[in-house]
Amino acid sequence: MNSYKQSIRVVYPQDSGRIALRTDHDWDVNLEAFRRNGCTTEFRIETERPYFYFKPVLLSNATTMWSRGENCLAVAMSGAPLKVHPFFREDTRCSVCELMPPLASPSGVQHRFRVFLPPGLQREHTEPEPATVYK
Repeated sequence: MNSYKQSIRVVYPQDSGRIALRTDHDWDVNLEAFRRNGCTTEFRIETERPYFYFKPVLLSNATTMWSRGENCLAVAMSGAPLKVHPFFREDTRCSVCELMPPLASPSGVQHRFRVFLPPGLQREHTEPEPATVYK
């Protein structure tokens, strides 16, 4: 049988508790971190399956809080590390700002845009992180 290794980085503020992972191998067992550095918790998982589902959990004061949203899929045979930004609070709405003033392009065409923030970003994720832009 093949053995696959998957690296998963969970980005979440450390002052809220300790991050662990649960997987579809056994949803009742916490997988502990390989390393913690600032707001990033790193996991290294070895599996015989080419893919698996996982979900971050927040452990604090003898309670386990599951991250909101769908389970995450890890394709272990790809070898690519995963980076997830979970949220744990009830706020599941995306934040939308107003329509921004037009930006001029070199061709003179003006573009208007809105910024959509994913759930939990303003309340839970306060650490600086490079922005991702989708066209």
